[in-house]
Amino acid sequence: MSLRVIVAVCAAVLVLAAIGAAGKPVPPSYTAAQADRGRLAYIENCAECHGGHQVGKYGPALDGPDARMQWETVRTVYTFTTAQMPNGNGGGLPKETYLDIMAYLLRLHGNPPGTKPLTDTAATNSLAVMGEAK
Repeated sequence: MSLRVIVAVCAAVLVLAAIGAAGKPVPPSYTAAQADRGRLAYIENCAECHGGHQVGKYGPALDGPDARMQWETVRTVYTFTTAQMPNGNGGGLPKETYLDIMAYLLRLHGNPPGTKPLTDTAATNSLAVMGEAK
């Protein structure tokens, strides 16, 4: 095997390793307190349509076998939610309430809490997928 082939193979391995190291985007941080508040805000503002166990009622399921949210990015879910929800009053909740609900949904989808609270910028810019509900 020539030196040129060995160098080309090593370069290819390094490129593939770099791509793998970059991996998929990590969901944004949120605190357990945000998710706890988000659960209560969900019950007050979302459960009527999405069900108390997020399996859908009048609105689509957010959990369970019929849910499709796990394939969406955090950005997509957050921007849709803040613009369109609750139904008939899209954008009508305080920004902190939307962030709390988003933190609850992140926890519901198996993303552990962190030490930094979820921010509008982090949620809006996140390309991480929500993940499967747990």
